[in-house]
Amino acid sequence: MGHFAKINADNTVEQVTAISNCAIGSCIGKEHWDYQEEYHADHTGTTDFPESEALGQAILAESGFDGKWLQTSFNGKFRGRFAGAGMTYDPIKDEFVVPEAPTV
Repeated sequence: MGHFAKINADNTVEQVTAISNCAIGSCIGKEHWDYQEEYHADHTGTTDFPESEALGQAILAESGFDGKWLQTSFNGKFRGRFAGAGMTYDPIKDEFVVPEAPTV
């Protein structure tokens, strides 16, 4: 699955959702590509991050998901770690950051 985090104006993650790998071009073989046929017609291989991000964002927008969505890696291969609600996105480091624990 491709995972996408919704980021608000303060760069806080509001939610994370998943999109089928086939929808963002990460399936092996065209026989699995059942979405975005025009996009896949011009691509012979699989699509990986960062190219898969724009395709996922387009699918989310076309499906009625508003807002800013950034791809996140379930196994932490990019953007530091898997995003979760309440985390912050640091655009300078291009990674998701765990909020600091409140001091008591």
